[in-house]
Amino acid sequence: HKALGRNNTKAFSELMRKNTIHSKCIARAPFDPTDTWSYYHAIYNPSITYPFPSYVLSNSRCETLQVQVKKAVLPKCEYNRCTPNAVTCGHSDFAGIELRTMEVEQGMAQLQSFILCLRSEGVPCKLAMIAQSWAQHIAGTSKPIFEDVHTALPHLYPMMWIPAIRNFLATLGGTLE
Repeated sequence: HKALGRNNTKAFSELMRKNTIHSKCIARAPFDPTDTWSYYHAIYNPSITYPFPSYVLSNSRCETLQVQVKKAVLPKCEYNRCTPNAVTCGHSDFAGIELRTMEVEQGMAQLQSFILCLRSEGVPCKLAMIAQSWAQHIAGTSKPIFEDVHTALPHLYPMMWIPAIRNFLATLGGTLE
């Protein structure tokens, strides 16, 4: 459902349709907390996040996806539906159930895909290098764009993928050399 012109409306509506199906399945199934956790990590999360390396969804759209499934998963895991993300996305050592935020899932998928392209041989590597070089040229700065992720580069935003990776790295406080 890739669309020209930076319009992910069809892709997002398809993800929402799948998200609704999974949410209803979780809510109606006789799952205990272990079954719910297993379904979320083994079936739901891979089926929703597989297109994330190539999509750039806004944070509000990612939050919309997450809220819907969270309302189905939390009661099945014996948590209140309004439990904050700090708890639900927390590690199990800290009483969390290790749900994943869609913003982080998208950022990790994009970063992993970009690094995979850079480390491969042939056409994927050449295309990733061209995209990175072109973005560096558009940025008009001598500092590498993935090492200095905190400098605002608003003129880079006709592109979508490279700025999304930069934003994710800035959120993490990380860089890419």
